[in-house]
Amino acid sequence: MQKIKNIYLHTMREEPTMYSGQHPVTALRSLIDEEGIVVIDNVTSLPTGEQGFMSPYMVISICHSGYVKGSYDHLPVEFKSHDISVVTPKHLLESIEVSADYNATLIVMSDKMVSQMRQHASYRNFLIYHRNPSFHLDDRQYESIMNLSKLMQSASMMHSDTRQSIKMHLLEITYMFIDEYRFDNHPEERSTNSTLFMQFYDNLTEHYRESREVKFYSKLLCLSPKYFSTVIRQETGTSASRWIADYVVMRAKQLLAHNGSKSIQQISQELGFPDQATFARYFKTNTGMPPREFRDKKHKVRKK
Repeated sequence: MQKIKNIYLHTMREEPTMYSGQHPVTALRSLIDEEGIVVIDNVTSLPTGEQGFMSPYMVISICHSGYVKGSYDHLPVEFKSHDISVVTPKHLLESIEVSADYNATLIVMSDKMVSQMRQHASYRNFLIYHRNPSFHLDDRQYESIMNLSKLMQSASMMHSDTRQSIKMHLLEITYMFIDEYRFDNHPEERSTNSTLFMQFYDNLTEHYRESREVKFYSKLLCLSPKYFSTVIRQETGTSASRWIADYVVMRAKQLLAHNGSKSIQQISQELGFPDQATFARYFKTNTGMPPREFRDKKHKVRKK
């Protein structure tokens, strides 16, 4: 308990040296897994790494000042003052530019906590965050979300058997507030929850090396390929085959851009393709360019 209290006291006092140069989400992994929900203040950068950062956690981020520019699954994004984002697990984040005055608060949830959230009615309309994780808050909305995050911090320092239960309820309320604010600001995005898509996406992130066939994923869910494909398209507006291809290509781009020491043959094997030629055809079909051309362009950009 004292360890947890010290973590919150440190983050509120703005002591970045406590993380020994690591991003706090990386430095606090054991605490996040233990606590389920951790609120981290005074975050001044995005996670970085040789291959970008693919979080195992669900992260709600509230930007107080400044901006960051980067990519989300290789699509350009900008996150600025009073923006809020909901990043679900296993999406790729890459940092390109961070302003000197960037400051954010993160609410980080462990995999176990996300599983509990999925069983609760508050965890709905999550699909919109897979495609576009952030939106802007007005002053009133921003203040409400920050008040909720402070309550979660206070609950984390309680000496009570009900501490975890209180944090979970506060998280559910926070998510409902975020959901309603997003639809207040962007009513055209309102949709319904898809438990099937959630299961499909989880299976995809686990099995994409094994198969890129719709029938493989429909079988995992004990559904016919036709019914499975119909529901995924109805719920998301995108075909199951497109979701599969986009995820495989995203992981391929990650390896090509950040693993210069690996040959394309090695990357094709790592992705589960039978040979380099099959991988090259698949990549070109879905991106319009061969993998080597993509790699060369990325390396030229990074050298500038």
